[in-house]
Amino acid sequence: MHNWARLCLVVTTIIIASYPTSVQSQTAADAIRIINNETGFGARALAMGGAYTAVANDFSAIYWNPAGLASIPGGSVFVEGGRDILSNNVQYMSGTTPNTDENNFLGAVGLVAAVPTVRGSFVIAVGINRIASYENYLNFSGFSNVDNGLGFTFIENEQEVVYPFSANVLREEEVRSTGGIDQISFGMGVALSPRTTAGLSFSSLGNSEEYRFLFTQEDSKNNHQTFPADFDHYKVTQNLSLEGTAIQFKGGIMTALTRSIKVGLSLALPSTFEITEQHYIKETLTFDDGTKSDTTTAGFWEYKVKTPMILDGGLSLSNQSFTIASSIRFRDWSSTSFDLKKIPSDSDLYQDLDSENQILSSDYEPTVELHIGGEYVLRIGGLAVSFRGGYSTYPSPFFSQSNPDRDFLTGGVAISPTQRFIINCTFLNSSWNRESSDSYTPSGTIEELISTTVIINATFRI
Repeated sequence: MHNWARLCLVVTTIIIASYPTSVQSQTAADAIRIINNETGFGARALAMGGAYTAVANDFSAIYWNPAGLASIPGGSVFVEGGRDILSNNVQYMSGTTPNTDENNFLGAVGLVAAVPTVRGSFVIAVGINRIASYENYLNFSGFSNVDNGLGFTFIENEQEVVYPFSANVLREEEVRSTGGIDQISFGMGVALSPRTTAGLSFSSLGNSEEYRFLFTQEDSKNNHQTFPADFDHYKVTQNLSLEGTAIQFKGGIMTALTRSIKVGLSLALPSTFEITEQHYIKETLTFDDGTKSDTTTAGFWEYKVKTPMILDGGLSLSNQSFTIASSIRFRDWSSTSFDLKKIPSDSDLYQDLDSENQILSSDYEPTVELHIGGEYVLRIGGLAVSFRGGYSTYPSPFFSQSNPDRDFLTGGVAISPTQRFIINCTFLNSSWNRESSDSYTPSGTIEELISTTVIINATFRI
């Protein structure tokens, strides 16, 4: 049969029996992941494992505890950048594929100024900073005899006939995400007494993500030769562009119980992210003789997600050389929800998102993060060298998830040649395993991930 005849028979072949290709509404996991990777910023704070609620005394206090702004003497300029390195060894079928992805980022730029007062202190701060990253990458391939249910519909003698293209094929998949959450922040701290300070911060949050999914299935051993199902390969390309905005208010207090012991408390009110997503899906089916059929689906979504309140509490013990600190962060993930107020209650979208809200309330739970860190300052003449280390753990908000919590080991060093200038170098390291699968690769993968972040920071006191 000639190629033109096949095209008439196939019409649009990519009507997939087991794969709805229309763009789907959002899921509970989409809502959670908006802030699930939040780690904050500040080279000193992160080197100490994020145990900064009762320590914060630089520009990063605007995030950890704005009450700490009041303890900054004079003004300062704060600049920070870094590099994320993700290593991912992906086990698929009988093979392992090593992956490495690296990305640079601007961590923060901030200005701090002390306003003259008759007594006490009043400090204001403004700047931009990144508090979360969406970086993710995996790539793997392998021959699979596991049936993934893929099939294509042809019109033969006015009847629909489905021919499978679902097993004994070479499969390749690549997934990449880039982006994160940045915020423009304004904060202020004031001394309420010689021992107690309080602070407020206002942040305009913006999150963005570029997601790309590529899947190819190839008849590498030429098992599909019979016309019209003489398939050569099938390719799916999915792109997602996400942008969102939110407003966050945070308040904090810090008090010295003694000359060496401080306690701190901060509270971030719930925020509502207004999200815009654009989806694009293209599928191409190629036959042995080079004939192709393709289809494209695009979608556009706007929705709102309310994120939970964040409560931080911390304790620090310090003298002229040592600082030891700990803090905890409480967040009730089950209170995350899609905002349904402006969606018609009789619409399919309302029903879908209402179902996802029920999943959020039942399948997610409160978590308590633990942050521990320390610092030792060595002084040699007019030179000060600081050595820091820390540990933090981020529990999974999904109570039935089999993957372990994510743990971070952190460390850093700082050099201050003068009292006005300091350079900080910090690293964060985390390793974990992840099991995943999708409808294209139902046999699943086992990923061994190692994430390393290097941060360089410079602070100049005016």
